[in-house]
Amino acid sequence: MKINKTTAGFTLVEMLLSISLIAVLGLVVYSCLSGGLRIWQRVNTPSIGEDVNIFFEKLSVDMYNSFPYKDIEFIGNAEGFQCASIVTTDSANPGLAHGVGEVSYFYDKENQAIIRRKKNLSDIFREKNGAEQKMIGNITAGLFQYYYYDPRAKEYFWVEEWKKGSGIPIALASKIDINYGGKDYKFSKFIIIPVH
Repeated sequence: MKINKTTAGFTLVEMLLSISLIAVLGLVVYSCLSGGLRIWQRVNTPSIGEDVNIFFEKLSVDMYNSFPYKDIEFIGNAEGFQCASIVTTDSANPGLAHGVGEVSYFYDKENQAIIRRKKNLSDIFREKNGAEQKMIGNITAGLFQYYYYDPRAKEYFWVEEWKKGSGIPIALASKIDINYGGKDYKFSKFIIIPVH
């Protein structure tokens, strides 16, 4: 009598080997996914430094492009200012999309933000509000100062109010306090206005 032995199934060694390979592959896939999620979270987390740099860069460009213009005088106080500058708007008229306009920065206490408003000449003469953009948020205090030369006293001063008819200040300083993640941060920028 012949007995036929067929080997159907896996041996213990083969089972342990296949389980080990599956565990190693699972570990590799898990580490790739968790690393990708950490990178995604880092990229999508807002950075206070980036927001502040963008705000100060936009403010600097507007100040470098400012100039004296009889219909748009430089007026300012500690919480904001307006001046003539080069603006780009979404005007339907291509001739007014890029050119002379009015730029305003002001501190919105209610929303704790600094807002930038821009108007082209058409908006100014039609007395429209213009386009507003929130530049930076979570502001606990915002302050603008203006550098002034007094020819009578022959001295330079920082003032917190710039009156109509005084021309353009020599420089502008912006100081902002930001609450970010429960911590308070202070930032400042000094910008020389090159029309002088």
